[in-house]
Amino acid sequence: MRRLLHAGGIKWWRFIVKRQRKRENYAGCLETLEKILKMEPRDAGALVQAGYCLRKLNRTEEALALFQRALEISPNYGDAHANLSLAYRDLGRNQEAIDSLNRAVRIQPSLAKNQFWLYMLGLMRCSTNEWEQALVAFTELTKLNSQYGDAWHGVGSANFNLDRFSEAVTAYEYAAKLNPKSADVQCELGASYLELGRTKEGLEHVRRSIELDPNRPATHYRLSQAYCGLQDWQNALAANVRALELAPESASGHHALSCIYSELGRHEDAVQAAEAAVRTEPDNAEFYTQLARALSDLGRLEQAKDAARKAAGLDPQSAYALGYLGYILLELHDYNEALAACNKSRQLNPNQFEAHLNAGEAYLELGRNDEALSAFFAACKIKPGDANVHFDLGEVYTRTGQREKALLECQRLEKLGDPRASDLAKRIGSVPM
Repeated sequence: MRRLLHAGGIKWWRFIVKRQRKRENYAGCLETLEKILKMEPRDAGALVQAGYCLRKLNRTEEALALFQRALEISPNYGDAHANLSLAYRDLGRNQEAIDSLNRAVRIQPSLAKNQFWLYMLGLMRCSTNEWEQALVAFTELTKLNSQYGDAWHGVGSANFNLDRFSEAVTAYEYAAKLNPKSADVQCELGASYLELGRTKEGLEHVRRSIELDPNRPATHYRLSQAYCGLQDWQNALAANVRALELAPESASGHHALSCIYSELGRHEDAVQAAEAAVRTEPDNAEFYTQLARALSDLGRLEQAKDAARKAAGLDPQSAYALGYLGYILLELHDYNEALAACNKSRQLNPNQFEAHLNAGEAYLELGRNDEALSAFFAACKIKPGDANVHFDLGEVYTRTGQREKALLECQRLEKLGDPRASDLAKRIGSVPM
């Protein structure tokens, strides 16, 4: 004969809790759990369940306190550690979330094979930019369930942030097959193609993302990026403006807008957009470098120098910031300081074309012709068809009396259609045979 539960007894209330949770009646469930805790104040399981309900009711701080109380009573309670990790994640305390979930897995190893908790671990690793560890978690999840679209999305995101764009495309393509209506997946797939230089494919997926969700600022930024890759600056501008309409406080949006204005020759607008970016995010070296570029395009070189110094100070390891500082100092005829900045930029990134070119020009102005030649040769290896390099090489050869080599560079300039070839030829003509 089936035994009846006594109404008002603790077992009865536990039965009610199950029914209320099943119906997602979290407020009612919490009231019932409070009755249980009055009868059994050290019931760790009831404390964890009450904390779970509080989380669902967006009362996360209170939930955190209950999970911690449960662990004071039962320090090896795996579910309490696991739920505590979710509360920490809700509060943006990502490292504590990871630590709590790792403790839960050590106590309860089966959680490592649980799809939900493995996915949560991957997301938490993403929150702390631990992309390799995130990749491990998401990859393990795809092994447990190869049809789990969000897991493939996670694999794509981790690879993207590790600059493994080909691997990201593969994962995103699979995620797109499983979740064809995901605007996020289409946008990130498009972004991966753009990073690979496959602009048309990137544009196709970004447009598909906008069709699925026209109000995501990130997608409009990617659309702008795609048009930039095609040097279609007007459409790039339109896409960026739309993104800023959706997210007007976006520092990266104002930065991108400034870059586009620079390409369009709208230098005053470029300065205003760059200033908006650095106001919103004053510790970003890249944003200050763009401000320096916009100011220098207007001939405001002293202000440009200040912005470039700020950028280099914020990120002393940024080859781009140092290279641009060197360029501005060169324009200001401060050749020794320009050389120091350019040479540091070259050390940090040997493929920085402009840093080699500007270092060569600084050496040339200082009369250090052999070192100038060496810098120009390094620039020429990176961009062998660049007219500025051949003009500068011709200049060095002219100054050092190497007439035949200077004439060869002059011929190369003529083939490139550079109008400076005629002036260089006249000066070569005055060099003794």
